[in-house]
Amino acid sequence: MLQEIYISNFILIDELRIDFHAGLNVLTGETGAGKSIIIDALGLILGERSNAEFVKNPGNKAIVEAVFDLKGNTSAINYLNELELLDEESMAAIIRREITATGKSSQRINNRSVNLTIIRDLAPMLVDIHLQHDSLKFLIPERQLKIIDGMLNEESELLPKLRVLFKEFKQNEKEITAHLDKEKNREDEISLLNYQIEEIKSVHLKPGEEEELLNVKERIHSSKKLTECAASIEQLVYQGDKFPSALDQIGKALSIADTVKNDEFYFSFQKSLSSIYYELQDITQGLLSFRDGLDFLPEELDSIEERLHKITKLKKRYGETVDEVLNYLAKAEFEREELLNNKRYIDDLLLLRVKYQDELNSNAQQLTEARKKAASFLEKRVLAELSELNLPNLKLEVVVKTSAQINENGNDQVEFLFSANLGEGLRPIAQIASGGEVSRFVLALKTALAQNYQVPTLVFDEIDMGVGGTSLAIMAQKIQQIARSHQIILVTHAPQVACYANNHHLIEKITVDSNTEIVVKSLNKEERAHEIARMLSGENYSPLTLKHAWEMLDQNTLEFND
Repeated sequence: MLQEIYISNFILIDELRIDFHAGLNVLTGETGAGKSIIIDALGLILGERSNAEFVKNPGNKAIVEAVFDLKGNTSAINYLNELELLDEESMAAIIRREITATGKSSQRINNRSVNLTIIRDLAPMLVDIHLQHDSLKFLIPERQLKIIDGMLNEESELLPKLRVLFKEFKQNEKEITAHLDKEKNREDEISLLNYQIEEIKSVHLKPGEEEELLNVKERIHSSKKLTECAASIEQLVYQGDKFPSALDQIGKALSIADTVKNDEFYFSFQKSLSSIYYELQDITQGLLSFRDGLDFLPEELDSIEERLHKITKLKKRYGETVDEVLNYLAKAEFEREELLNNKRYIDDLLLLRVKYQDELNSNAQQLTEARKKAASFLEKRVLAELSELNLPNLKLEVVVKTSAQINENGNDQVEFLFSANLGEGLRPIAQIASGGEVSRFVLALKTALAQNYQVPTLVFDEIDMGVGGTSLAIMAQKIQQIARSHQIILVTHAPQVACYANNHHLIEKITVDSNTEIVVKSLNKEERAHEIARMLSGENYSPLTLKHAWEMLDQNTLEFND
């Protein structure tokens, strides 16, 4: 359950900390006092989108942080443990969001940075939050389908399996369309590819060939200078006409060293000179071979130029380099092979489509049966809850309608049909239910779903709006009943509801040094009596009203303790 929420520099809040307990926690205060800001902060903790407007003082970050006790919450414990985010010592989840003045946010779980998706996946295991405008969402058929899908339990794998099948089926259809399009121009495409393949193959390209040809071409153009350099080096190293060569000089040095080779130093020195002597011979042989290779025939340059021209011609059509041209060739051969076998591919894909259709129909049928079973179960639960909420003549039917067209969610549509009065036929709840009836329906639905989902904390923002009189008193008792098994955090303007609270917080907006702030005070029993009296009759309540407030507190506290 939610133990604590800390808020700093958030909208109109400088800094505050609110403790929550088991049972019913109510937040009350004047209209506009800032109760919804507390709920906004909680929504942010649970993964709602951040906004620059949340930051009160742009010079600092806005911070919202909540501590959740995980004891008994198996799903949340397993999820965090799998991600190595579980604090086994405290068995708590501390979720922290920080928002900068630009609206960007960072988030942590148990002091470790996480992405927002992890928080959003964890949130439904911790809290079910219902805002004022959320009641209308429950009237949308698509939302009603999601509610039923959340009740599937043992059959919960059917929908993910169908979605995978549907994705594969759509991919199959896409491939069929692509191959049918290819078939329309198949002969022309094959003819073009044959021409391109033959054109490239006729040149017999080799990787790296162009670079090698360009090097040879450059060598031919420079052959005269290269030959002259080789001759000069040969004179210096191997055989000199006007002066002794390097090889001759080393040879003389070897002869001199040989006369004293019995000396240890000259013996080693002679070996080094000998190594240099033979290395110079090897170098000279390499130089002479290179020089002899510079004797090109005149037609060799023409042959190279012609070959380079062919390569350039292919590059203009098929790629900027020889490697790109060769890659184009491989791709063209592959495409030609596909076109030659296109009809066989189409036949195989059509057979596969039949298989997917059969599997989709079978899976969709199983899903429909599971949804009908879940709809019947939910219908009975909600009716049982509604019967306790002063709707004695209400009729409810959760209908699962099936169509022939299958999509990623199957081929079903769910609709809640509703009749609150005798003699009225069943119609979609959005068409006939009043605001108070919708509020009670949502409470009954949330109660039924909470039993199924095992969500530890339920948050309601003025769920009692539009309900009054006897119906409100019964609704308050129902909320108190739910609070026996779930932690409830409730924003309310109804004293009939607030008097049942186990933990009562007063939200106030104050002005300090021309600065508007929101403060939260946890009320003791006497303070609660005055707050409930205010809720009954306004700020100028009478002693009689205060007495009535005390009676409400005493009576409902006793009832809760029974």
